[in-house]
Amino acid sequence: MFGSGDVAGQHILVSGGAGAVGHNAVQLAKWGGARVLATASSAAHDRVRAAGADHVFDYADPDLAAKIDSATDGEGIDRAVEVEFGQNAALLAEIMRPNGTICAYGSGKEMTPTLPFGPFLFKALTLDILLIYILEDGPRKAAITRLHKALSEGGLSPAIDAVYPLESCAAAHDAVMTPGRAGAVLLEL
Repeated sequence: MFGSGDVAGQHILVSGGAGAVGHNAVQLAKWGGARVLATASSAAHDRVRAAGADHVFDYADPDLAAKIDSATDGEGIDRAVEVEFGQNAALLAEIMRPNGTICAYGSGKEMTPTLPFGPFLFKALTLDILLIYILEDGPRKAAITRLHKALSEGGLSPAIDAVYPLESCAAAHDAVMTPGRAGAVLLEL
């Protein structure tokens, strides 16, 4: 959420706002002072609003781009936290503001996406592919410090869907790969 700076006053879009990553991202964006927009299935809208989203949209809505545009008063999205980049690249080309940043965390459903390069180019969008596990020490320490601050100030309350004993790690992995979870899956060590 904060990889390229503070988000106060920005329009932040979180795709998959009800998933484990998205739910945390919504909370962090709100804690950071952003105007938070999120997508989720219609059944999960209340959960995403409770996490802090100002606007929640059904990701399957055929008018999604127009609704996001309206919610930003035509300004566009400053930063998108994207958990399904491949599926949403074309949408992002429409809704991002010039010089916006797409923080791509995943693209499991489309690992070889087609990039709408023209719209990305003429908006000078930044594609920030995030893999926290390989951050260098300085940025990693800064991220950990910010997360601890959010936790201590009540700005982040990670949802836990299930806790598995270590000997059930295969079942835990299966649970992680199953859509529809309402939080993280943990292993007890």
